[in-house]
Amino acid sequence: MVGYSSFQVLRLYEKDIAKLRPHALVVYVGENDWSDAWRYPDNAQPILRSSSKTIWRTLHRFAIYRALATGLGGTGPMGPSEKTVSRVSPEDYKNNLLQLKTSAERHGARVFFCHYLRVTPPRDCLENGYYPLPRGVDTIDTAVYLPRACGDATKRFFMDGVHPTAEGARLMAQAISDALAPVMRSR
Repeated sequence: MVGYSSFQVLRLYEKDIAKLRPHALVVYVGENDWSDAWRYPDNAQPILRSSSKTIWRTLHRFAIYRALATGLGGTGPMGPSEKTVSRVSPEDYKNNLLQLKTSAERHGARVFFCHYLRVTPPRDCLENGYYPLPRGVDTIDTAVYLPRACGDATKRFFMDGVHPTAEGARLMAQAISDALAPVMRSR
């Protein structure tokens, strides 16, 4: 699911996907785990008591709102006076991935973790993002068909440094398909 953290993917798998008994599970998470959360990490979000808090929390997820709130000196629910934390800590991130792998394998699925990609400053080069995977997990190099480009050349493949364009997504999907083909044939 787009925008999900590893914690949310784990919960989604346990709640809805496991009962479908997939043969393979491809997981592409990472960037959202380290993005800022408002007050609480994903695994400690309190039940919101009013729709106004839900609206503020939803608005915070949009970068343009955060930029406006900060740029205009806001001090309300999303202004700079509020504490932010990572949505998922690095340790919880590793644990979420291991729990997802264990749960999926218990249900007969093989799990593949994709290296997430990003365009990193200052030269704006395409690289694998920081992805602290535990040892012994299957990975897919989603950049195998993408050129190691820098600067304006990366805009062909990534809109904003994280989210792929249609062309970038097509090449990443090809890498995933090629990695899964031998596994799926053996089933």
